[in-house]
Amino acid sequence: ETGKKYLDFMGVGDYTLEELRELPATFFCNEETDVNDYEVGWGSCLDGYVLTMDPVDFYTQPNAINGKNLLFGSCSGEGNASFTIQETEAIFEAAKETYGELYDKYDFEYIYRTTDDIAATMEDLRLDSQLNAIAGMLNGAYLKALNPDSDFYCFFFSHWTPGREAELRWAWHSADLWYWFDSMRDVPEQRDWTELDYQIGDWCSTYWANFTRTAIPCRSGTPPRSKLPASTILAMNLSCATASMRARISSRAAMASCSITPSSPTATMACSMT
Repeated sequence: ETGKKYLDFMGVGDYTLEELRELPATFFCNEETDVNDYEVGWGSCLDGYVLTMDPVDFYTQPNAINGKNLLFGSCSGEGNASFTIQETEAIFEAAKETYGELYDKYDFEYIYRTTDDIAATMEDLRLDSQLNAIAGMLNGAYLKALNPDSDFYCFFFSHWTPGREAELRWAWHSADLWYWFDSMRDVPEQRDWTELDYQIGDWCSTYWANFTRTAIPCRSGTPPRSKLPASTILAMNLSCATASMRARISSRAAMASCSITPSSPTATMACSMT
């Protein structure tokens, strides 16, 4: 149904399969393609074979993955790839819809005060990235309650990929893949990688390799997981160590218990929801 809707949207709903295969890829995606067009036909499709249930419905079932561990997270610049300046008033109006009575209760316009639309946009992106991080941690706690025999490892990747307007893009969506796969190479076609990038790449790829092999990411060669109580909700913050960013995600008391070294290229805030 999704595919048919998309083909109708593109004006080729009556094409045969052979005619569709003859269309170039640029017919569906090119420089003129509006970002909203992707939502029409590029989302997940419940085909009844590979995907038989909505993922949300599946994961919110009690014991759906009990006994199986998950490693997941988000980046600090998930929405920064297509940077567009927003008007401050528009951001405030959207916040009113999102937070309802909490908007006035916590004086959103005061705590969110900025100098101009550019600053307001940057703050909006920062807030959005932190909400993603918090949502990930809460999801981990929720999944743990549904699957008591599972461990959930949540990360927040906040290391800025060098080059190409890093001060605007931050750790944009998929920027972390360079590091998870440790695929950085000293070639002109890539970025101007630093020693820190290679170090983080070594740790990130080790986390995933450990998790794939043992279902526990923190093993020998990676920063140790903090020994925290089950009620503590934290995440690995993979970055060049900015304590202020961590402070916004976790409580100061929890930070103190993690023994964070500010000079370390990565955080030791890793925890499992155990």
